[in-house]
Amino acid sequence: STQDEPLYFELTTEGFTTDGYLDARLKDARKVLRKELDRPRWLLWMYTQDNELEVWQDESSWVKSNPGLGVIKKWSFLRDMVEEAKTSTSKKAFVLAKDFNIKQNNAQAWLQEKDIRNHLTYDIEDLRGSVGIGGVDLSETTDLTAATVMIMKSNSREKYFITHYFIPEPKLQEKDDDKDYLQWAKDGFLTVCNGDEVDYTDVVNWFVMLYKKYKIKLFKVGYDRWGAKSFVKDMEDYGFDMERINQDYSNLSHPMKLLEAELKSNKINYNQNPICIWCFKNTACKFDNFGRIMPVKVQDMRNRRIDGTLAKLNAEATLDRYKNEYLQIVNY
Repeated sequence: STQDEPLYFELTTEGFTTDGYLDARLKDARKVLRKELDRPRWLLWMYTQDNELEVWQDESSWVKSNPGLGVIKKWSFLRDMVEEAKTSTSKKAFVLAKDFNIKQNNAQAWLQEKDIRNHLTYDIEDLRGSVGIGGVDLSETTDLTAATVMIMKSNSREKYFITHYFIPEPKLQEKDDDKDYLQWAKDGFLTVCNGDEVDYTDVVNWFVMLYKKYKIKLFKVGYDRWGAKSFVKDMEDYGFDMERINQDYSNLSHPMKLLEAELKSNKINYNQNPICIWCFKNTACKFDNFGRIMPVKVQDMRNRRIDGTLAKLNAEATLDRYKNEYLQIVNY
């Protein structure tokens, strides 16, 4: 307003935010190009692909969204990014948005069925005397709660997850998620807590049981601070070293990408726990504009439980912080 001839540059790529500032600007820009809107002071350049299919099938088309390809961006770099995107859901969305200007939704599917399923099992006796890293997702006291221990052994490439779940008794009567919690309880994957809420003392006792029965020690236990005050105190009273993991992009992005890669490489041994499989299937990932990811429920449906995934990510995030120390302890 104070300049006679102001000059502004707006340079951007596509992103993941729906109905944001960029979407509004692009909508107006396309109207100008179609001569539906008069903006004589605007000078527009828009570089994008005609469709996603040509990204995967015709690399000569890449110059449509990368006019400086071969000058300011190397062909070899973009080829490598595309190859990675073919096998990684999180990488695919980022590459399509940032390298090819193809709009992506804020939330994407995370894993395919073939990524989740494997034939890995273990006998818990083989983990006797191990040192692991714990992870918990306490969720709401009236909902599913998950506790896990991640163990790495010097003679194996696998990560072993011992995971157990907890629900309040009234949950057995609910059919909103069409799952047979009672059968899971009979099979030993689930503890049904007396009363209307999950008793966090049961969760504490499960970790204590692993030590008393199998001499499995915990290096640290990762947890989300939500509703965890009394739980943390009880755990610390038993001598557990608790590590708070905030549920945000900066803390969960790398662990989630790592867990995805390890699942695809058949390195995650969850001992065919059916609730873990269900939680993996229910997990989607959402993005920020820096390509970081964090977990959300598929289609944001309340009856989709992802607690088992979150517990594992809290364990992975704890390992992320103390990897060298833990690997030295287990002689990995």
